[in-house]
Amino acid sequence: KKNKFFIDIGTYKNFRDHLLDAGERYYFLKICEQAKGNVKDACNITGLSQSRLYFFMQKHTISLSDFKQ
Repeated sequence: KKNKFFIDIGTYKNFRDHLLDAGERYYFLKICEQAKGNVKDACNITGLSQSRLYFFMQKHTISLSDFKQ
């Protein structure tokens, strides 16, 4: 009998990768909100180059333009 609280999360690596992805996505969503969709501001906040910022935005299917005010 399975415990109703049991969650099949697979290997530790899969769990860690999933957790990292979720954390990254949350982080970049908050950065977009804080920067109000401004690329230069987002780069200044994160310390990332524009190309690296866009890499993460694409990875997590986030668009800065959705946050412009």
